[in-house]
Amino acid sequence: MKRKITYAALLLIMLIIGFTIGFLVNGRLVRSKVQDLHSYYTPAGFHRQLFRTIEPTPEQIDQIKPILNQYAGKNRELLVEFKHTQYDLYEELIEELEPYLTEQQIERLQEMPRTRNLGRINQPQPNERRGKRTPRHNR
Repeated sequence: MKRKITYAALLLIMLIIGFTIGFLVNGRLVRSKVQDLHSYYTPAGFHRQLFRTIEPTPEQIDQIKPILNQYAGKNRELLVEFKHTQYDLYEELIEELEPYLTEQQIERLQEMPRTRNLGRINQPQPNERRGKRTPRHNR
């Protein structure tokens, strides 16, 4: 009887260790994939990912590097524009919700872009954006 309890305890411990290792490995893999996605929008990451995909010869590297430089810049500009558009859309959402929310709820909504890094890349500071809108509740 003692052996069965010992074996059951060992099996339980091994299962717990296995789940823990699996959880940690999965977290690292997901983090690595997310970092790859984020690095795609930097010039170095753009080059690295395309070189990894293309696997160019040394001669090809010299030929395609200027093209990749050009498109890395365009790719970055596209992301920056998207972030500005996303930030502006969020500001419009807040503006439409303001009449229905309390001051505290509005403050939490205005804090969200900072806590979630909405528009983090070259994010315009409040009142430095294209429309220079001042929130209604501060007027």
